[in-house]
Order: sequence, then structure tokens, then C-alpha cells
Amino acid sequence: MGDWQALGLLFDQAPGDWSACVQLPGGETVYAYAADQIRPAASLIKVPLAMALIDAAHGRLPSAQKIDLDRAVTLREEDRVEGDGAFDAAPVGTVRTLHELIGHTLRESDNTAGNLLIVAIGMDAVNDYVRAAPLALQTTRLQRRFMDVAAAAAGRENLTTAREMCAIFATLLSREQDFAPILAYLKCSPYTERLVAGLPARTVVAHKVGDLDGIAHDAGVVYHPQETYIVALLSTHLPDVSSGNRTMEQASRLIFQRMIR
Repeated sequence: MGDWQALGLLFDQAPGDWSACVQLPGGETVYAYAADQIRPAASLIKVPLAMALIDAAHGRLPSAQKIDLDRAVTLREEDRVEGDGAFDAAPVGTVRTLHELIGHTLRESDNTAGNLLIVAIGMDAVNDYVRAAPLALQTTRLQRRFMDVAAAAAGRENLTTAREMCAIFATLLSREQDFAPILAYLKCSPYTERLVAGLPARTVVAHKVGDLDGIAHDAGVVYHPQETYIVALLSTHLPDVSSGNRTMEQASRLIFQRMIR
């Protein structure tokens, strides 16, 4: 059985509902499994949010006012939402620059920091950004703040697909100099399950995870001297997070075996 066939069989038989996409840095898709199925983005949406902020800071967003990433933001109690990041748990009065909040949002998936970034740029500016070239995404949308339970219950969900997440990371690579801070933060992700667990030790990965009830995602760039490639693994209707983690670990291992021969 070929590696791609084994990968499809894994997704067919694994608990949950799966989407996957594997691309080369230039954007060529080498594997797709329900890659255009629309999924809740969870924290994957934080990647295009950060991209929009950095491009706005350099005056590259016609629809948004130029943003100073050195501008300081002071944490108020009403800003705080649930999460595991350092800024989520910081004392009231803690001061961070927007640039530092991008770091918290990408490295730790900090929801409080992410919400303050949304306030700084605005949802409309982010959505205009992902719809415009070079991303030109049809599905990916930011429609609510993080941990906004009422908005989620009303059906306002942040959305993406596996293929569009690959396109986002392909754009990061194609403009590596512009987005070097984002890739650096994603390489420092503390999350070693999922994509990372299926790779040989010390493999460099710039990736972002996402989680909601019954949902677990991981998407990013795998760097290898023989072949750099992009992977997006998205799942819904999971019975538990651990089963999703195991499937992504197995999938990442199969993809690596196919890409690095």
C-alpha cells in the first residue's frame, strides 16, 4: 500500500471527520483529503490575523490605517478571556506592545492577546486582507473574537479549510523576509504533539494548533534539507482530543515518509 493510500485509509477509519492538505512551498498540492471542506478555524485564524497586522504596519493594507506595532497596550480585567497563555493570566495593568501580543498569540495561542490584536486592526480589515491578492481566499473568515461563546452560539464562527491554510503558509514562505517574525514565533511553538510528534527528533516545524470542543487542528511548515513542505490537518466531531492527537501524529509520520525518501 502506498503512503498516500495509507493516509487516506487512516482518515477514513479514524474517529472524527478529517481534512488534510499537503503542498510544496510554491503552492503545488501534492495530497488532498476533503481539503475544501469548510471547518471552524479555531486558533488557526490567528496566523492570517498576524499577517494582516504586519502588512498594516508597513502600509500594505489599503483598507486599514497604518498600525504601529510598538504601540503599548495595557491589560484590563474586562479584556481577559479564558486561555493558557502567559498574557491570559497576566496581572491587570500588564503592558505589552502589539508586536509582543503577536508573539503571545502565535507561540502560546493566547486568546486575550489575540482579541486585543483584533481590536487594534478590526475584523473587516482582516477579512478584506484574506480576500485580496495574494491570498485571495474564498472561505477563511474572522467573524468573532476568541472565546466569544455568545457569538459562537449564534453561528458566527471563524472559518477556514485545509487547502486555504496551506495557501496561508505558502504565502508566509513566499514572503519570508516580510513575515520572518511570524515564522520565528511559530517555530517556537511549545506544542509537541500532532504534527511534531510524527517527525524525527529535532525536525524544525513552524506550526499553529487550534482547538475547540470536538475539534483539533495543526498546520504549518516542515523544514527538511531534502524537502520543505506544508501540511494542514483539520478535524471535527472528535470523541476526545487524544484520539485527534494520535491520528495527526500517525498522519504526520506517513506524510514525512512520503515526502522525504
